[in-house]
Formats: sequence, C-alpha cells, structure tokens
Amino acid sequence: MVFDTVEELASFYANYGKKMGFGVSKRSSRKSLEDEEKRYATISCHRAGKSQSKTKNSLNPRPITKTDCGARVNVKRGINNKWYVSKVQLEHNHPFGPSKGRFYRCNRVINSRVRRQLEIFQRVGVRMNKGFNTFVVENKGYENIPITEKDCRNYIDKVKRLKFGEGDAEAIQSYFMKVQSTDQNFFYSWELDDENRLKSLFWADARCREAYEEFGDVVTFDTTYLTNKYHMPMAPFVGVNHHGQSVLLGCGLVSNEDTMSFIWLFRTWLTYMSGRAPAAIITDQDQAMKKAIEVVFPATRHRHKRYKLVKYKLKKAVYDTLTSNEFQTAWNEMLEKYHLKNNRWLKDLYVERQCWVPCFVKDIFWGQAEKENVEEFNSYNSWYPPITRYAMEEQLKAVFTNAKFREFLNELTGKMYCGISSSKLEDGYLEYEVIEDIEVDGKIKKKSFSVWFKKADYVEECDVKCICRLFEFRGMLCRHALTVLVGNNIYSVPTRYILKRWRKDVKRRHTKVKKIAKGVPVDLIVGHGS
Repeated sequence: MVFDTVEELASFYANYGKKMGFGVSKRSSRKSLEDEEKRYATISCHRAGKSQSKTKNSLNPRPITKTDCGARVNVKRGINNKWYVSKVQLEHNHPFGPSKGRFYRCNRVINSRVRRQLEIFQRVGVRMNKGFNTFVVENKGYENIPITEKDCRNYIDKVKRLKFGEGDAEAIQSYFMKVQSTDQNFFYSWELDDENRLKSLFWADARCREAYEEFGDVVTFDTTYLTNKYHMPMAPFVGVNHHGQSVLLGCGLVSNEDTMSFIWLFRTWLTYMSGRAPAAIITDQDQAMKKAIEVVFPATRHRHKRYKLVKYKLKKAVYDTLTSNEFQTAWNEMLEKYHLKNNRWLKDLYVERQCWVPCFVKDIFWGQAEKENVEEFNSYNSWYPPITRYAMEEQLKAVFTNAKFREFLNELTGKMYCGISSSKLEDGYLEYEVIEDIEVDGKIKKKSFSVWFKKADYVEECDVKCICRLFEFRGMLCRHALTVLVGNNIYSVPTRYILKRWRKDVKRRHTKVKKIAKGVPVDLIVGHGS
C-alpha cells in the first residue's frame, strides 16, 4: 500500500485497530544520512515496548500495559514523497477484542460538533454528567460514543484555560497598546485557537532586545516559574548579564505545553530578536520542548537542567571526570557497583549525555543568575583589597564586575594548591601536567590536569588552554592555566581571556532603555496564589 502522509497511515492503522480491538501509536521516525527529511516511520500496536514501574512503593504498584508486542507497520518515503509500506507484522502477543477498541486514546477523538455542544453546556451551567448522558441517548448507547465522560471534562478544562474572563483580553490589549505608544520597540503577539480564544501570548520590550544583543549567547527557558489565574504557565526567556545575573529577554504565556505551542513561541521570540538564534539554550527535560528547539533552533546547543537532580552517589561520575572516556569508565563503574544497569531513567539520561554531562558541554559557555542593579552599584562603589603580588589581580579588579572578580580571586588563590609536575613539547604547544591538591571526604588527594601553552613574543599573543575547560564553560581562566602563565613569567592576563561580558567599564545598551511602564495588569499576567 501507498500513503500520502504518515498521518494518513496512522489513521488507517488506527481504524483497523479499532475494529480488531487494539490501539496504535507512532513509535519512531528516522532521518536519512544525506538530509534532514524524515525517510522512515513505524506505526505500532500500543503495547509495543516494555513497561517500567515508576512507583517508589513496591507494595503499591501501578498497573502496566506494555507487553513488547511486535505488531507494526513500517513505511519508507519514496522519491515522489509518497510513503510505501515496507513491512507488516500482524501477530500480537496479547488478547484483544472489537468491543475494547473504542477505549484506546488514539480512537477517542472529540469532533467539532461535540466540542460546540460541550461548550454550550458549560456556558449555560449544565453539569457534565447530564451533558454526557445526552450524547449517550442521542447515539443509542455508550458503545456508539467514541469518547468518555473524562475526555469531555478534560476538554472543558482546556477551554477554561484558553478563555479569558470578561474584560481581561481587552485589558491586556489596552495595556499593551498604551506601552507601545510610548515605546515603539515594544512587541507583543498572541495566538488564537480555532474558536478565536487565546492560546499563547508573547511580549518583550526594547530593553529585552538590547540585552539580547549583548547577552544572547546563552538563554534559559523555563515554564515551571509560575502560572497565572488561568493556569497558563509563564515562560520567560532569560539571559546572563555581566554580573553573572539573570536578565529578561522576553516572556510568554502558553495554554498547552506541546510541541506546536513551543514552536509558535520560539518563532515569535526569534522574529523579535531579528532572527538571530542563541548559541546555547538551557531547558528542563521536556520532550515537546526538545522537539520544538530542533525545529526552530537547529544549530543551537541544547542542554538540560535535569542533571542537577543527580544524587550524591553519581556526582563523582558526572562532575569529577574531564573527558568522555573518563566519564564512560566512571559511569559504568557506578552502574555496576549500585546495580543500576536496568534503571530506565539512567538509561534515558545516558542517551542524552551530550546535553547535560559537563565534560561533553564544557566547550561552550553556560551562565547563572541574581539581581542586576544592586551588583551594578556594588561594582562601582566597593572593591577588594589586594591579596597577592601579581599584576593580574589589579588588572582584572579594574575591569571586572565585583561578582566576576570574586570568581577570578577564587581561581587565583586556588593556584596555591597547584604545581607543575612535568612538561613536553607537542605540535607547537608545551603540554604541562599540573597537579592540584583536592579535598575529598576530608582527605587531600592529588588530581592531574593537562594544560597546553604556546608562548609568543608578545603576551597578548600567548595561548593557554586547560583540559578542565573552565574558560570555555564559565568564561574564567582556571587555576591550572594561571599556574602555567605565572610559571612562564607572565603576570598579566592576555586580553583575549578578559571577556567583554564580565567588564564593568562597558556601556550596556539595555540599561539605557526605560523599563516597562508601571500599571501592568499583574492579576492577568501573574495571577493569584501562584
């Protein structure tokens, strides 16, 4: 058989499954090696795969549904963009029956007529159980209805999220128009559903755009911040300023945390930012968000925040390894020692290790957060007394913000625990072995770090890099690199290692832009009891 789209195949197989009495799901799709277009897809029985119990209480287990069923249809894309069935497996390893087919999620679809009727019931105050009984009578029995009462309740809950209260939409639009009259660079956009109800909302001012020009290399996006009174998650885009603090780069509200909603929000934000995608983006481990990032920001490095949840026993494997090979060895030893080889969560984390393990992501800058104005004041009105004789301390104290100078001091004083063990010449670089005394569980242990150094006639042309990659990861020269610089009689830091991002003597354009006007309808955007 031949299909125009994968969705057409999924619909065909779902109808077959409904008659036979099983559900279906889209299990996988793969891209060709030559291009980014999808070339292969599989529609399988809903019981494909193996169930993993997620309950923490073994005495109160949750039911499982997967039986590793092999029934499926495989298709591949032809040169005419048609989808050709390449393999069919009809045998199931579980019982099923025609009377059960209507209960599977893939068959429970609320059509437009039923949606309109449900919304009428909701507006006039008809209780859900009575409204649903109307459908039962109209269709002469439950067996003739492709939905359940719970599906109807879920739909109405979604409608409530999409619908503003009386006057709310007008209040937001009026406010945004007022701001736009005083700030021509203020931007807002919203997305409506098929019934012209608010689905998603985005806004940003000129300050956001200017801040993105300077601090848009790494962006954090998080929908767990708070929700408004309509239970719409607030989704701020956040960058990192020269104090290592958070700075707002735009904000949105989304009614559904699905891939299409995130795609709309990301594209809208990208449009306001003149189409310049960030070099890196940090999110939680949400699959819908991940798919949207792949569509809108295909060249952006994506890193998860979920690594912070790793327990103490995993820290050595995750944080004390400098290379991928070291991580691989430590990870395998940890799985073996604690009998975690079959842990599904750890397996999923390992598959995406390039997104969260430090030794895989340290080749690109990632930032952190606090409050900007106070640190701006502190950087110009306070300073640190000298603690060393090195010229680099005075050099960076004069240009770094206080927060970043404190980080540099931490590395400079940490140099006292480091010493050069050996060196060798390789490919024009001197490779040094720097030994650092590190405290582990109250005991001092020695750890080796490789540092590569190329000397030049002028200090500014010197090149130094360490295997710990603190500079690439945090924008700060590490104690191991400083040890090698001082060991080569270099007492000032080459300007290439003094990032503009951390300087207090740079005029920041976003700080000159007036903040958003007072009078924000806070109860609409933030809500109550959030």
